Amino acid sequence: MVGEGEVLFEFVRKSDHTHVRCELRHHGDWGAQALLFFNGQLVLGRRFDSREAAVQWANLERPAHEIG
Repeated sequence: MVGEGEVLFEFVRKSDHTHVRCELRHHGDWGAQALLFFNGQLVLGRRFDSREAAVQWANLERPAHEIG
């Protein structure tokens, strides 16, 4: 399993039973990363200058991945 960061959200998608998890990883002066995992595999990640920007992006991405 991948090392864990701060979990922003986690759910099992009803349409195909995919386990979706979004984590935030802090990198000090380098900002933060938002990482999206499907069934434990990294599928998407972005680095941001601030935690707030990473959380905002993750919250915008969530609805698209809830549907499948």
